[in-house]
Amino acid sequence: MNSCQATYHTTSVQNMDWIEIEKCPLCLSASSKHLIDINKKGYIFGKECILIPSSRISIQECCRCGLAYKTTIPSKPFLSEVYERQVENIWTSPYTFEAEIELVKQLFPSASFDLLDVGASTGELLRQCSQFSGRRSALDIVRYPGTAKYINGEIILSLLDQEHIKWSEESYDLVTVFDVLEHLYDPQIAFENLLDFTNPEGLIVIETGNIKSYKTNSGNMMFWPYVSLFEHHIFWQKKSIEYAAELYKLEIVEWRLKKHKKNYYHSNLTRLKSFLKFVSYKTSPSLYFRLMNMLISGTHEPPGNPLSKDHLRVVFKKKK
Repeated sequence: MNSCQATYHTTSVQNMDWIEIEKCPLCLSASSKHLIDINKKGYIFGKECILIPSSRISIQECCRCGLAYKTTIPSKPFLSEVYERQVENIWTSPYTFEAEIELVKQLFPSASFDLLDVGASTGELLRQCSQFSGRRSALDIVRYPGTAKYINGEIILSLLDQEHIKWSEESYDLVTVFDVLEHLYDPQIAFENLLDFTNPEGLIVIETGNIKSYKTNSGNMMFWPYVSLFEHHIFWQKKSIEYAAELYKLEIVEWRLKKHKKNYYHSNLTRLKSFLKFVSYKTSPSLYFRLMNMLISGTHEPPGNPLSKDHLRVVFKKKK
């Protein structure tokens, strides 16, 4: 797939720390089936190229709960160091959260609730929610520039799946978790924390990639850029979400398949260009990369199908 080109700083092998995953992070089962191998020399993250270790990285699917997971992932300290270095270069593309705000209005028509946004990044969702009354708080691994001005609650610096998180312990009416569940090391701890963050009548809204949006064979799944990202460790589907809901006594209030948010508001012309790139890559990957390298310098990932509803959104509430 891609290679680390001179336009990116390459992380020294001595500064890397990888861990091996031998059982399902959600249900702890060691029974799994092989989905694909990740065939690339390095991950591109911000302006950094992180060489993949010589051992093979594959994606396995748990035979019990259906969660898919990488067999080799960066350690938490290693990941945090890379985040700190690249915080101003990642996840900075604009997004309005219009669809998410409409959902919030449906869930809280009185327009008064306390919100915790997990993975708040630059704080755009918090800014959009400033029209509603109540606390607005953020949880993220690093403090993003400018986020603080959209907060009138607390900033929790932590991974969602970290034990003994330091926070106010004043629970929230709504906890939003958009594009975070794929980053988890320990889904069990993450769901325990989500339960703690949410008050007895509160709601949890998650959105993440749906690995079943692509057929589970190497000819199709490698068209899904989601599996090729350094910070993505696990991949969900309906079966694994339902397993987690049952395990943590959560009721699924709403279930919906949808497009990734970065594709949601694209113009028809942008969608057409993206689809033509996808068809070009599927027809001849080598020709696609040659053309892209001629047109745009840098490293290019395989394009996903912009027409695919490759994400799922779920609204949970606690069972009484």
